[in-house]
Amino acid sequence: MLGASLLIVILTITSLRIFTRHGKSFIVPDFTGLTINQLGSVEKEYRFEFIVIDSVFDQTQPPGTILRHDPLPGSTVKRGRKFYVTLVSSMPNMARMPNLIDLSLRQATSLLQAAGLHVGTITYRRDYHFQNAVIDQIYRGQHISPGENVRRGSYINLIVSGTQQSSFIEEDEEDINENNEDNVEFDDEF
Repeated sequence: MLGASLLIVILTITSLRIFTRHGKSFIVPDFTGLTINQLGSVEKEYRFEFIVIDSVFDQTQPPGTILRHDPLPGSTVKRGRKFYVTLVSSMPNMARMPNLIDLSLRQATSLLQAAGLHVGTITYRRDYHFQNAVIDQIYRGQHISPGENVRRGSYINLIVSGTQQSSFIEEDEEDINENNEDNVEFDDEF
């Protein structure tokens, strides 16, 4: 009876060492900058599995490359581990243009920031009905309707009503810069 119990304990410990691959671990290299196709030999040799969980647009990195992965480089893992990767997407993230018309400049700025967009040039138009209300929203020199898709990070020019501002445009003058990314002006006097 004692011999059978000892044999079961020895078999259990031996099978656990084999099953858990005790003492057989690998240090995770840095996979950032590589594509999933370049990881084919690593997948086969170590039986790693790479799972894409997200994609992020980054202008500084080539599309389709790994931006980050988990487990992190330098971690110790065993054969057969799953790696969760974030790839660089080829298309930038898009945002839906919010409706800013008749909102205060402060509300419009908040909505643009929440949508991932930026305030471009603010131009004041003489209007005696409302003070600091958005009259029009302009993207690349054209009126942009609410709900249209634009690249996140884009600059939206605003035409705002005002009566006490020093910079006005006339009703027939709608000459807005086409690309405002280098020409951002803010007028904080309300």
